[in-house]
Order: sequence, then structure tokens, then C-alpha cells
Amino acid sequence: MIYIMTRTSISSAYPVFAQQAVLPDTVFEAVVRIPYDKQVKQVLANGKKGGLNVGAVLILPEGFELAPSDRISPEMKEKIGNLSFQSYRPNKKNILVIGPVPGQKYSEIAFPILSLDPLLRKMFTS
Repeated sequence: MIYIMTRTSISSAYPVFAQQAVLPDTVFEAVVRIPYDKQVKQVLANGKKGGLNVGAVLILPEGFELAPSDRISPEMKEKIGNLSFQSYRPNKKNILVIGPVPGQKYSEIAFPILSLDPLLRKMFTS
């Protein structure tokens, strides 16, 4: 199961769109849609009102992690653009964080995910 929390409302559940099943050691995308009222403004650094920033925390099953850039397809790289994803902590690679980013441009975010390779896990845990 994939969980999503967003900066706009931690208590709400938001839809995450991903494949129902993936092969081991495969890169796929999980798309998060962050619905919010685009009429709401925030105070910017210059004191003026502007669009809201959004962010997300994506909690994946153990063993799943952010896909390394050399494994991401050119099509997926184009969709991701200049977004910068990071792990919540070095030892929590299954928890991904992004943001804040402009909500007007990024109300939908595609996370590049690498699925678990059970053979590698057995090698490291045996």
C-alpha cells in the first residue's frame, strides 16, 4: 500500500495512481494528484500574495525506493522535469519527500520508483 501526505492537508488522503503490480527491480511511476483551492493565496517572501506551494511525502513498502537517474527513461525524465526528490532519511529510502514547489505548476507529481528486487534483498539479509 502507498500512503501520501501533502503539505496542504496532512489529515486528508489523496489519490496515488500506480500500477497494480510491477516486476522486481523495475522502474515505474506513482502519480500523486494534490487537489487544493487554487484561489487560496499565501504571503510570499516579498510580502505580496501569491499562489500556494505544495509538497508531498510518499511512503512506499519496504524495499521500494526512488529510482536512480540512470534507470529513468527519457520520457519519464521529461515528465519529472527539474523536480528534486529526496529520501526522508538515508536509512528510510522508502519514504520520499518533495517540495515545496509551486502548486499552480505541480498539482500533479510523478514519482520515479524502483521496485524491490527480492533476490538482492536475500543476498544482503542472509
